[in-house]
Amino acid sequence: MITRHAHDLLGRVVDLPLEECTAIDMGCGVCNTPISKQILTLPLKKLISVDMHIDSLDIMRRIKVNAQEHITYMANFKIVPWLYSNEKPDIAFFIDSLEHLDKFDALSLLGDMERFVTRRILIWLPIGDCPQGEINDNKWQEHKGAWEVKELEDLGYTVDYYPAFHRHFNPPVAAAWAVKDLQNEILTTECS
Repeated sequence: MITRHAHDLLGRVVDLPLEECTAIDMGCGVCNTPISKQILTLPLKKLISVDMHIDSLDIMRRIKVNAQEHITYMANFKIVPWLYSNEKPDIAFFIDSLEHLDKFDALSLLGDMERFVTRRILIWLPIGDCPQGEINDNKWQEHKGAWEVKELEDLGYTVDYYPAFHRHFNPPVAAAWAVKDLQNEILTTECS
C-alpha cells in the first residue's frame, strides 16, 4: 500500500490528464489551506469554484489560478449537478466541505455527483465528532455531519486515515482522504 502525506492532493490526481480536465471545487471557500491551495496550482482546462458564501467567492475571483479558465459560482450545493448537466466535470473536490452539510443532504449530493462526475471524486474531511460553529460571520462554516471511515468505504471510496490530525481541536480530531475513481467503475460496469 502506498502511504501518502495527508496534505498531498497533487499525488492523488497526477495520473489524470489535467490539461484536458474540468474540475469542480465544491465549497471552495478562499482556498487558503495547505490542501485547497493545491487546487489553484493544477494545470486544468477549467476550474469551477462553487461556494454558498459570497464574500469567499469575491476573494476567489481575484486569486490567480493555473487553470486555463476559472469560473466562480454561488449556489446551493443541491442544484450544482443540474446546473452543469450538459458539461460534466472530470473531477470533483470536496475539501473541508462535506462536513458542513447534514448527513442526508451530503449523501444525496454525493449520489448526484457520482452520476455527474466522469473520472474522480476526492474528499478531505474530519473523521468523527468535530463540532464547529459559525466563523467570521459565515454561517456555512458550522459542522452539521460527522463521518466515519467505514461509512465512506461502504460508499465505495478508498480511504486514507490520519488519526489525531487536527490538533487545533481539543481533543485532536482525525481526518481522512476518501477517493472514488469513477472511470474504473464505468469500465467495470461496461465489461460485466
